[in-house]
Amino acid sequence: MQVRTIITGHRGFIGSHLIKVFDNYVGYDLKDGADILDRDELEKLFNYFKPEVVIHLAAKTGVPESWEKKKEYFDTNIIGTGNILEMCDKYKVGKLIYASSSSVYTADQHQSPYGISKTCAEYLFNAYPSLNYSIMRFFNVYGLRGRCVVSRFFEEMKHNMCLEVNGTGKQKRYFTYIDDIVNAICNIIPAKNKIVDVRGNELTSVNEIIDNLERVFLRKATIIYKDIPEEKGVYSKYEKEFNFNMIPTNLWTGIQNYNLKWTEEVK
Repeated sequence: MQVRTIITGHRGFIGSHLIKVFDNYVGYDLKDGADILDRDELEKLFNYFKPEVVIHLAAKTGVPESWEKKKEYFDTNIIGTGNILEMCDKYKVGKLIYASSSSVYTADQHQSPYGISKTCAEYLFNAYPSLNYSIMRFFNVYGLRGRCVVSRFFEEMKHNMCLEVNGTGKQKRYFTYIDDIVNAICNIIPAKNKIVDVRGNELTSVNEIIDNLERVFLRKATIIYKDIPEEKGVYSKYEKEFNFNMIPTNLWTGIQNYNLKWTEEVK
């Protein structure tokens, strides 16, 4: 893709897959010392590169850690996103794509600091009515170098490790293969959607994930069910899903593709 693009968080999980399909991009990532809280550096970048599109992936992620580092999450995910909005508005960027999360749907009494930070960041967009943007709410993305339960269990089974399951394993979520995320981001650039969900097409339990992994690895998993309360997944109504010109990858196909890419990368 030739469009002039800034990708924040390009060295993270999603970013590392996304940059493979962009030819004319500049990455901006904390791993390189580039902080979205640094307005002066952002100003220099936007003024020099004059982006047509900005894809804002940079964020503090992960629910458990957010309880211990609330300020870091609020600073990065809210103030940092505000800085990106300011730059996009000032430099008349043609399209801003923001990576949000299904955590915004969690009922108030169960919402983590991470979920709160993503929800607050979404509200900031209301202050920029002239800005052309799309907010994409990603649901439990898995794939090579991922962090969600599918990726964690995949890596553990690859290395013959024991799988630890909180609760009964019957809790269900939507899971989304990384290639679908990349495809959706690319296809939403010319679209007019404001808020969209990007997710798999069926709810899947943790036990079903393990069943699929056992089929891929042709062996039974060693599982410890821990007597820990299951994470609540209480969602309100979903926004209209974005038709990104493909059928979402089902879990079985996604895990097979994951295994092939893992093997290729190791080689």
